[in-house]
Amino acid sequence: MNVNVSNVVSEIEKSVTAYHAVCTAKEKLEKSGFKKYDFGDKIEKGSKYFITRDDSSIIAFIVGKDFSEEENGFNIVVTHNDSPGFKLKYNPEIYDEGLGVTKLNVESYGGGIWHTWLDRELGVAGRVVVNYNNKLVKEVMELDKTFVIPSLAIHIERSINEGKKFNLQNEMMPVIYEKLNVKEEIASAISQKRKCYVLPDDVFGYDLFLYSKSKSFSSGNVFSCPRIDNLISTFSAIESLCSEKVEKSNSIKMVAAFDNEEVGSLSYAGASSTFLSEVLEQITSQLECKNVKRVYDNSLIISLDGAHGMHPNYKEKSDPTNKVVLNCGPVIKQHASKHYATDGIGSSVIKYISNEVGIPLQYFFNRSDIPSGSTIGTLLFQSIGIRVVDMGIAQLAMHSIVETAGIKDVEDTIKLLATFFKTEIKNCGDSLEINIVND
Repeated sequence: MNVNVSNVVSEIEKSVTAYHAVCTAKEKLEKSGFKKYDFGDKIEKGSKYFITRDDSSIIAFIVGKDFSEEENGFNIVVTHNDSPGFKLKYNPEIYDEGLGVTKLNVESYGGGIWHTWLDRELGVAGRVVVNYNNKLVKEVMELDKTFVIPSLAIHIERSINEGKKFNLQNEMMPVIYEKLNVKEEIASAISQKRKCYVLPDDVFGYDLFLYSKSKSFSSGNVFSCPRIDNLISTFSAIESLCSEKVEKSNSIKMVAAFDNEEVGSLSYAGASSTFLSEVLEQITSQLECKNVKRVYDNSLIISLDGAHGMHPNYKEKSDPTNKVVLNCGPVIKQHASKHYATDGIGSSVIKYISNEVGIPLQYFFNRSDIPSGSTIGTLLFQSIGIRVVDMGIAQLAMHSIVETAGIKDVEDTIKLLATFFKTEIKNCGDSLEINIVND
């Protein structure tokens, strides 16, 4: 299987918000033969579908040509499309006439490393809602403006290098040296796009975010890029789902990418919503499955999110016996208190698959004296009832505005996921039969 990591990185660069990520994913899926699905539509064996929710979450799936509820299940990879950052409030403009500068009133989204947002080229993008011909029309867009959050000079604040804590209301507002009205900018952009005249008062609502305009760059065999967490997982999973021979397996192959993981997933489009469970119910119902529990017993979910690589300058922050190194393989994440959902059975299935294709695996455990993060895997294990393995691509600077990951790790992860999608798992009670379809 040939893997072009630059394609995946290009998709990340285009996907400046979760809304843009869904647009990018839809474009790729449609080119690969996936059809838009709406609840109630007929689902046929051997066909490919995708469905979206709230413009920022997407589920794509392939139904095995000879799917059998007794013999097959779901092979699912779940990810998320959002990243930490800043969201614009309504009425965001604060204009200082004396300075000739407009500041934007923003609030933090998720847990970012906020000092990394300083002195960067920043844009504004997201979804807007416009009253157009007496209809509320949604548009995914970017403003044609560039903003910056300037640092305060060390000559003015001499203690700046001594553990500065930023006031998120006063000190993290992006600025532009002109008088600017956000609704006027939106109306102008929509007018040009739709070849009509839209007034600022026609802009009824928006979900707009700051984003980094920085492009990716490489250093040796690693690359750095905004939004690696977690778009590298989303587009690696979709790349795998669209790869050759995946559809030959009789299982149901699926990628589900959710919004709002960084703020707890408690939303209409988040992993705690009914989105995934409703899609699973539609599929099993349309295929007339009489024993859904049996189908779920033959299933596995990979929750694919960022994994912490060992930092070369802070090696003491990593577990002493489980050292995750960039470019040394995909990572299985475990935690005794179930902040990660992985258990020995799920990790063994992934180990079996990785052995078959010669891909190395790494294992991540937090140091026992450092609290663990968590993923959507534990949420889904509780709500869906399918075994979950938490995995990830190793990275550095997680939640920075620019993060770093290994090129080979992305290649290996795409290959591993493609093999996972070609795998049929049958639960036989005290054992698992695993069949990897290669012909």
